[in-house]
Amino acid sequence: MGKLLLLIFTLVCSGWSQAQDATKILAFNQYFDLIDQQKYEVVLPEIAASDQVWSAVYVVLQDKTASGHYFLDLQLLPQGILFKNNPALQKDSLQVESDQIARVQKYSFKEFEELNKLIEKQTSAEIKDTQIFDTTRARVMGRVDEWVPQYNHNGQSELSVQFPQLEDVEVKAVYLIVGQGEKPNDIEKIAALNPAHKFQGNVAQNSAKNEARRSIFEARWLIWGVILCAMIYLGWNKTRG
Repeated sequence: MGKLLLLIFTLVCSGWSQAQDATKILAFNQYFDLIDQQKYEVVLPEIAASDQVWSAVYVVLQDKTASGHYFLDLQLLPQGILFKNNPALQKDSLQVESDQIARVQKYSFKEFEELNKLIEKQTSAEIKDTQIFDTTRARVMGRVDEWVPQYNHNGQSELSVQFPQLEDVEVKAVYLIVGQGEKPNDIEKIAALNPAHKFQGNVAQNSAKNEARRSIFEARWLIWGVILCAMIYLGWNKTRG
């Protein structure tokens, strides 16, 4: 009985460890009340030549006027890493019209609870919120990209964002996340906020795959839990008898 319970406990712990290790947060940074013509970066740890990583950028905006109309240019500037699907590209610019950017009531980055837990656990960062004085003027946008290390790069690797010109809009917050391994569902939600739909891959398909993986993990936990409870109950009855 004791050996069986130990085996079940080991399997449960192994399943939990695999679920946690599927995603690794390599770097995180957050900025508030951004200004134009300035770079905001996240510094990456050393990356092996065979590593493939992904990044997510989540932007919180506030229109300066209730009926504001403007064009926004979000530039992505890598250093020491290359766009996986286009290594020759030195930077990428996401140029969108305000009407393309999602208007929301719930703009907080903390709405992505699963992602927040991973970041705080793996980086010890304290995630902060920005404040919007009028939620009817709040907008959010995001983008997700995949990267490979730049061969023979000397110096630190980093990923920067920049807004060349800001008119009729305030950038209240930017959250930069770089990870490795499986993308959490929250990353797919951020990808879906890309106004230009530049996400490298099919968001719906990836979300479905992640949901399927999650269901498998939950099913294993349920089965192990039932077996464990049954073994404990039988062992307890045997002891009483």
